[in-house]
Amino acid sequence: MEIWLAENLNAAKCLDEFITGFAAIIWKLWTSRCRRIFEPNGNLHDDLGLWQSIVTAAKDVLLVYRKMPNASNRQFLVAWKAPTDGAIKLNIDGASQGNLGIPGAGGIFRNAAGEWVLGFSALLGVCSSIAAELQAFRLGLAIAWEHG
Repeated sequence: MEIWLAENLNAAKCLDEFITGFAAIIWKLWTSRCRRIFEPNGNLHDDLGLWQSIVTAAKDVLLVYRKMPNASNRQFLVAWKAPTDGAIKLNIDGASQGNLGIPGAGGIFRNAAGEWVLGFSALLGVCSSIAAELQAFRLGLAIAWEHG
C-alpha cells in the first residue's frame, strides 16, 4: 500500500484528476472513521453503504473538478501591499485546531514602510476556524479604535 501511494502521488505521470478523486475517497473514509468514534449511536453506514457514499463523493468531486478551468497553469503573486503614506494597515488571522477546537487569533498593524506598529494575540476558548477569524477581526478593530 505504501509503495502504491508513493508511486501514484509522486510520479510525474500523476494526474490532478487522480489526486482529486483520491482525496475525496480518503476524506469519506476519514469522516466515517470519526463518526464511528464520536457518534457511536449515530447513523452509521454498513460496508456497502460506506462504499456507495465513497463512490458518490468521488464522482461528485470529479464532476466539479472537470468543470473547473485549469488552475495549474495560472500563476499569481501573493504579497503584502503597503497602505498609503500616513495610514496603518491591519492584517489578522484566526485559526482553530479542529472544528470546535482550541482557537487563537492575532494581528499586526504596519505602516506604509512595512514597519511593525502594534500587534496582538489571543486565546479564544473553543470555536470554529471561521469564528476565530471573525474574533481576530473584531479584536483588531477594537484595538484600532482604542489607538485612534
